[in-house]
Amino acid sequence: MKAKFVPQNIELEVNPNKSLLQIATENQIEIRSICKGVPSCAECRVRVVEGENNVLPPAKAELNLIGTNWRIDGRRLSCQMRCYGDVTIDMTEQIEKQENQTKKVRGFRSQKQVESHAVQDTMLLSEKPDDRPEQPQQRAEGQQQERSEQKQQQQGQRQQQQPRNQQQGQQRRDQRNDQRRDQKQGQQQQQGRKPDQKHQNQNQNKNQQNQQKQNQQKQQQQQKPK
Repeated sequence: MKAKFVPQNIELEVNPNKSLLQIATENQIEIRSICKGVPSCAECRVRVVEGENNVLPPAKAELNLIGTNWRIDGRRLSCQMRCYGDVTIDMTEQIEKQENQTKKVRGFRSQKQVESHAVQDTMLLSEKPDDRPEQPQQRAEGQQQERSEQKQQQQGQRQQQQPRNQQQGQQRRDQRNDQRRDQKQGQQQQQGRKPDQKHQNQNQNKNQQNQQKQNQQKQQQQQKPK
């Protein structure tokens, strides 16, 4: 049983009683690990290229860190891998981590010496009057002032609204009066046409009654014996 590390092309004998991380460190193959096999850091990831069937599937502790993506990309924690057959391991991720750590920041150092104007001294911190906590009396006074200011603002708004409301009320009254006048005029016009007919009918009735009375009187006079 052998484990082949790519791209170094290093082959090592595998012991199922030891993890892949232990075998690599014993043979001076660097794999980054902070937790040293707890597992908790997930820094010792490597990719299994061949021989996936010769490695046990991840346990619950490993799945909490890597999830189910290992089925897609084949990345596993080397501290949890125990090999039972030939395996090929891709170490490119670990090599990139090492290169990023050893990279130096680009730049240059100036040979000119610049004098520092920093002053060494002790600094006493004192409470400012603004930073001191307010006393309850001061808070109450501040609240009263705020309330009085709000009342003044409300009164000013009301005073401004009063003439507007008066104008609107006067306009409404004028409109109502105009409507009432129009209604009265219309009623008077309608009533002004009918009284003539009524008077005529009343006069005709009176004339008829008078004629009937006269006729009755004549008849009575004729019926009296001479």
